[in-house]
Amino acid sequence: MKPRRGKLTTVLVVEDEPTVRVLAESIIETLGYVILSAANAREAIALLEQEEHIDILFTDINLPDGPDAIDGLALARKAVELSPDLRVIYTTGNGQTNGMTALFVKAATFLPKPYTVRQLTEAVAPNGTSSLLIETPAKVTGVSVPKARSRYREMHHLR
Repeated sequence: MKPRRGKLTTVLVVEDEPTVRVLAESIIETLGYVILSAANAREAIALLEQEEHIDILFTDINLPDGPDAIDGLALARKAVELSPDLRVIYTTGNGQTNGMTALFVKAATFLPKPYTVRQLTEAVAPNGTSSLLIETPAKVTGVSVPKARSRYREMHHLR
């Protein structure tokens, strides 16, 4: 994705599971994008209201955060109200349903969990920057990409 006015592309990652969030952040950051991170919709909305420009919202659909929590579907609708040019990528481990798809914002992408590094890379950077990711693994917040991948596989019973 080409950044506006020569600025780097900014991606807001919204994921309640810390290990999955760190893994997604590290993959996307390796692509050369600026990362903003939120553990729930309230944090994400605060960032959307504060930041000058966010290009991509990558959000989990299920965002448990107490009785007044909003999910990723409602978050995306609010985010697009605040920033109409925002590109949205939804993710969930519960599978995609027709009812869910009807609630997607226009031109959104769906990435089912568990996703691979390549699938996330192609969803975020559809114009082919995936070779950057495979050749240059990164460390983010003290958790190595291989360790985060291992935790992710354990959480989703993959081997």
